[in-house]
Amino acid sequence: MDLGILTNQLIQLFLVICMGYLLYKINIFNVEVNQKLTKLLLNVSLPAMIVSSVFEQTERPPVNEVLVVFAVAVAMYILLPVVSILLVKLMRIPKQQQGLYMFMNTFSNVGFMGFPIISALYGEKGVFYAAIINIIFNLSVFTYGVIMIHYASGEKAELNIKKLLSPGILCSLFAIVVYAFDISLPTAVESAVGTLGGLTTPLAMLLIGSTLATMEIKSVFNDKRVYLFSVIKQLVLPIILFFAAKIFIRNEYILGITYIMLLMPIANTALLFATEYGRDEKLAAKTVFITTLMSLITIPLGIWICM
Repeated sequence: MDLGILTNQLIQLFLVICMGYLLYKINIFNVEVNQKLTKLLLNVSLPAMIVSSVFEQTERPPVNEVLVVFAVAVAMYILLPVVSILLVKLMRIPKQQQGLYMFMNTFSNVGFMGFPIISALYGEKGVFYAAIINIIFNLSVFTYGVIMIHYASGEKAELNIKKLLSPGILCSLFAIVVYAFDISLPTAVESAVGTLGGLTTPLAMLLIGSTLATMEIKSVFNDKRVYLFSVIKQLVLPIILFFAAKIFIRNEYILGITYIMLLMPIANTALLFATEYGRDEKLAAKTVFITTLMSLITIPLGIWICM
């Protein structure tokens, strides 16, 4: 893999993140705008990017590869919770924070950051495979993710099955149907979907920057445990899992996509769930902030070490 291309892409993403930060500070963006941008991304542009990834394929990905990606995604979201339990015990995380740390270690930002980077490095075929992983991500986060964040809290977890029918999941399933039956739509429709999908990367980076601007910087850098956790989550564990996965995944293309997804920072979902279920919001916010910033170093470093 060309690290120059990756570094250039990350610098571009970082600059757009900085613009989002600036736009919030000069009051062009605000909390309400962030909320609307989130809805636009989750309900329109990201689903459109997923569907567009199938329409723009010049050749249909092999069925055996698609099945391997499904299997790898399922295995990943079975293994990560187990690793997370061991991690919180080894790090001696306080009991009331264990569920949140487990959640943050399991669920990475495979959407807002993963898709743009995969798109830049692997093209539309990579985005399609990332969409398959994203299906398993969403199924996991809204089922045992809810149970996980209540871990050791003594509270009963309540699942919201309706959230499994999000536009992202529905469009991911539609993309698989399009792939399976080789469906074509009028060129104008496919182009329109592609244009909407193209909004995902800039909007996502602006939103990340704007969200970071809402956090109090002084309070972000005062927790040593967060730094240790971030290094383990974004570098140590992905490298260990890469070499373990290499034994079973012979397809280097699929292995690379899976590894990059593991290198992603913590998903913004951690903050949303912490808020919704009364966990430590400040811990979630600062860890999302730090891992997002660290990813500018850990992603290329992790790729340089393993790929």
